[in-house]
Amino acid sequence: MTGIFPIDWLVLTISLFNTGLLAWLGLTVVLTAQPRTPGAIAAGASLLVASAFFVSHSAIVGQPLHSAPGLELLWQASLYAVIALPAAWYGVVLWYAGFWSTPTSTLRRRHTPVAVLAGGLLALLLAMLALGRALPTLNQAITLDVSSPDRAGQIALFGLTYPVYGLLSMGAALDALLRPGPVTRATATPARRRAQPWLLAASVLLLLVSLVASFGLQAATQSISRVEDFASRAQTYLWLVGLDILAASLIGLIGLFVGQALAEYEVFTGRSLPRRGLRRYWRRAVVLCAGISPPVAFALVRRSEPVYVVLMTLLLLIAFYAMVSWRSFIERERTVSLLRPLTAEAFAWMRRPARPRATDGSEPPALGINATALLTTLCRDSIGATRAIVLPQGPLAALAGAPLQYPPTTAPAPAIDGAQLRARLDPAGGLGASLDPAEWHGLSWAVQLWSERGPIGVLLLGPKADGGLYAQEDIEVARAGGERLLDSVISTELTNRLIALQQRRLAEGQVLDQRLRRELHDEVLPRLHAAMLTLSDPSAQSQSLRELAGVHHRLSDLVRAMPNATAPELQRHGFFGALRRVIEVDLHGAFDKVNWTVPAEAEQAAAELPDFARETLYFAAREALRNAARHGRGGEANRALAVTVASAVTPLVENTPRALQVHITDDGVGLAQSGATAGTQHGLTLHTTLMAVAGGALEIDSPSAAGTHIHLHIPLDGDAPPAL
Repeated sequence: MTGIFPIDWLVLTISLFNTGLLAWLGLTVVLTAQPRTPGAIAAGASLLVASAFFVSHSAIVGQPLHSAPGLELLWQASLYAVIALPAAWYGVVLWYAGFWSTPTSTLRRRHTPVAVLAGGLLALLLAMLALGRALPTLNQAITLDVSSPDRAGQIALFGLTYPVYGLLSMGAALDALLRPGPVTRATATPARRRAQPWLLAASVLLLLVSLVASFGLQAATQSISRVEDFASRAQTYLWLVGLDILAASLIGLIGLFVGQALAEYEVFTGRSLPRRGLRRYWRRAVVLCAGISPPVAFALVRRSEPVYVVLMTLLLLIAFYAMVSWRSFIERERTVSLLRPLTAEAFAWMRRPARPRATDGSEPPALGINATALLTTLCRDSIGATRAIVLPQGPLAALAGAPLQYPPTTAPAPAIDGAQLRARLDPAGGLGASLDPAEWHGLSWAVQLWSERGPIGVLLLGPKADGGLYAQEDIEVARAGGERLLDSVISTELTNRLIALQQRRLAEGQVLDQRLRRELHDEVLPRLHAAMLTLSDPSAQSQSLRELAGVHHRLSDLVRAMPNATAPELQRHGFFGALRRVIEVDLHGAFDKVNWTVPAEAEQAAAELPDFARETLYFAAREALRNAARHGRGGEANRALAVTVASAVTPLVENTPRALQVHITDDGVGLAQSGATAGTQHGLTLHTTLMAVAGGALEIDSPSAAGTHIHLHIPLDGDAPPAL
């Protein structure tokens, strides 16, 4: 130490600040990297090495000047850290710029010889430090005794080599940052764009640190060799302390710039999106280091008792922790206030009576208007998106209706290539995929929406209103809100259909009951009475038999007109046997050719289905066969018509239960040209709803003039349908 209080306090304050800040950055990179690639570990290790340098620096300057074995070890470790940092930073920048990810890039061809040369210079400097006496020991630095003749050559060689090594490493790092290699993931482009200014500034400052260290070494050697009196040596010592303060301050700025780059887009952690939480923690780490370093440095410089230093540090940490806890509660309340409109709007829909749907299809269902309001709340108030489209997908897409858009508009949603979108989403992981707005109608991000049944849709987002980037919390809120939105739409539509079905069944039951009473009272009973009167006359027995036969025929018609509550044919013939009887008996002659592709595994699986699921699947398949028989020819009586019934059992994969698949395909004219009536469409809608209630799905694929394909699937695991 110099013995001058302001200088000693300033040196120690800067050293303690750098120690804490660089240690936080290094540990954050190592612990939060996903995955922990060698490059991420190297970046964190470099920051920890820099922190270790200031640990030794603080230990040396925080006590009276003297030489001891422990301090000498810290001194030597700090010298190795100073030598290794330029090469370590260059290696981290190469990894960040894509040097190792793309072997054939121009970046790799351009920097391979430079990296080899920088590595050779680093090895030379480390060898000179380890085997020779190129740098002074701690005692020699304290006494300013570095001018012995046998060391002059080594010091001169080291003084020439280190500036070349520093300039080469930092210049190459700047070139790699300005001309990086190709990106390997879509989110790397915005990450580089946001972090590049901070990393460039850090590289420039590290170059200045290398120059300051080289200049200080050369100037100190020449100055010390010429001074003899104590006053001159003291002046030289103060001058070296000034260079130390300058270098330490520059490294502190480097830590701030690297931390800002990390907070902007987590450039070293490998994550797809930054987290707002990390940015908050970064600011708190800076505040903690800046708040605790000055008083601790003051206590150490004043030679306070260790117990007082410990107590003061403990109280400062507790006060900071209390402030962090208080801010956490405030941030939690702010987050809840942002999400409250979503839940409030959703529950308001549940209390709001639904309006009847227009018969001509011109007016959307009541829930469609509410879903648009929820999407508006989600995009405008919660995540700040300028535009959004919700694309329903999967087996229940028919229940969700047309895509929803924000801002609300009556114009149809732009055509989105579903196959290309799935190809982008599959390898993207949980946060979705970045999109090029020029290619995707101004949309910049895609988020996959899930339910217990699997994928149910995709949420496409436009740029943020403030021009910033979506954070990880934004995407998580967007996914949760989008899933809640689609679940609400699907569940409400399903409920409306079931209510309509129940109302129709009640109306049909009342009509059938009145018809039955009228038929029995007006036709059956009078004819039975007439038959009984004629039975006593032998000459009229033939007439009585004709009356009884007519009554029997009429009763049979009434029985057939009654809705079937159960399917006894399933118990007698099994699922596929009952389907065969539908084709062979009920639809006899309706098809010119019938193809069956039903393996024994599928028949066994159908037999193991619960009664409700098996009957629902059977009635849906029977409806598909009846529609094919009635409308497959499209009014062309001479047109050949074939139907194929195929089945399979999907294997058990991760997060997906085993399911029985039934495919009914005809080679008719297709639904669009078949002249299918509204009743036919109602039947398909009815069975789509019932299949959804049973936990399965009914999907219709009817290309123009290419037949109709009905795909049915129902899960095999579990007796109860999953919750919607």
